[in-house]
Parts: sequence; C-alpha cells; structure tokens
Amino acid sequence: MTRTRYEPDFKLRIVREALRTRNASVVARRYNLARNLVACWVRQYVMIGRLRCLRSATARDLRPTS
Repeated sequence: MTRTRYEPDFKLRIVREALRTRNASVVARRYNLARNLVACWVRQYVMIGRLRCLRSATARDLRPTS
C-alpha cells in the first residue's frame, strides 16, 4: 500500500476549516480523511506555524524552542 501525499494548499484548507469549525472529525468525514491525520495537521499548524506546516514535519520541527 502506498502512502498518499497531499498538496500543501489542500492541507492548509483542511486545517483552516478544522480550526474554524473546531471539529476535526467532521472535517475528516467531509473529505474522507482519517480524523487523526486532520488532528495532526492542526496540531502541527498551531505548534510550528503555517510555513512549516506546509512541508512534512520532522521530530526536529516539533521540538519546543526556548
């Protein structure tokens, strides 16, 4: 089974809709995506911001900066 790669613009649209509706499950069902995937994209967006969210996050990107 191959992994599906989503375009950055699509991810951003999904994240914005999930944030606007405050319900990742509903957005995931609407686009036939896994709820955990949408929640992960939202978490990445909130933690590391728009620019890095568009690329694949790595463990290094998710480390808190202090």
